[in-house]
Amino acid sequence: MTSVYHVDHITSAGNRVLLATKTRLWLVTVTSPSGNAAATMTLNLDIDLAKAGDVMKLLGGAKLRSLMLWVAPDDIPYALLGSSVNGRMLLLPLDVEQGNTTSIKVKRYIEMHTPMRKSDTTAYVADMAVWRKPNGATSLVTVGSDGNIAVAELHDGKEEFAKEEPDDSWRCTMRGSGGSKGYPYAPAFDINVHSERGVAFTGGQCEPFGFFWDLNSTKSSPQGRLLTKTPRFASGNPNKVHLMVSVFSESGLLTFSNSNNDEDHVLKIFRPSGKT
Repeated sequence: MTSVYHVDHITSAGNRVLLATKTRLWLVTVTSPSGNAAATMTLNLDIDLAKAGDVMKLLGGAKLRSLMLWVAPDDIPYALLGSSVNGRMLLLPLDVEQGNTTSIKVKRYIEMHTPMRKSDTTAYVADMAVWRKPNGATSLVTVGSDGNIAVAELHDGKEEFAKEEPDDSWRCTMRGSGGSKGYPYAPAFDINVHSERGVAFTGGQCEPFGFFWDLNSTKSSPQGRLLTKTPRFASGNPNKVHLMVSVFSESGLLTFSNSNNDEDHVLKIFRPSGKT
C-alpha cells in the first residue's frame, strides 16, 4: 500500500485481518513466529470495490456501513459487506489470487433491513456479528435502520444457504418508528454475540439500555426472545445517549461503552446472570 488511506473498518478471523475504506478492501495474513522474532504481515488481496464486479451496484452505489470477515468451514474467507443505503448484506468470496481481483463476484446478498419509516428512503446494516453453533452451522446476526435484529443462516455445517431474506427478524429497541414521549425513533446501532450461549446483546440510539436476546428460542413470538435488559447505563436526556461498542469475553463477561452524558461512566463491565 503506497498511498495513505483512512481505514474505516477492521475485522479479523484467526490470523487473517480484513481492512476497509469507503471503497477499498485489504486482506492481510499475520504470522507470529516463535521466540522473540517480530510478527510479519503478508498482503493477500488489495481490492478496489468499484472494479470488483457488481459490488458497488448491489451496495446501492454508496460506501460500506459495516464489515465482517467470515471464514467458511472449507477455509474460504468471505467479506460480509453491509450497505449504508439499501439494507443489504453482500457475501463476497476472497479466494482469488492477488492481482486478479477484478474477477471477484458477489456470491449472495440478503435484504437484512428496511427503512424505519415509510417516509425514509434509505436503509442500512449498522453492525453485524457471526453466531457459530455447536453443530458447525453459522448464522449472521445484524442490527440496522429499522430498529430490528435480523438472523440469516450462512452455513449449516455441510453447505451454504442461498436465501435472499433473513430467516428471522424482530424489533430490538424500545421505540417504534414514531418515537415516544417526544423523542425520535431509535435505530439499532450495535450487536455482539456470545456463540457458546447463543445470546446476543444489542443497543441503539436515544436509549439508555442494552438488551439481551436468546437466539436459540423456539417461541413463536419474537418478543419471547427477550432475556433481560441492562440497568440504565446513562441518565439525563435519552437523545444524547448512544451505545458505541460492545464485546463479549469467552466466559460471557460483557464490556460496553456509551456516549457520555450527565457525568456517567464511559466504560462498563457487566456480568450477566442466569441464562446470560
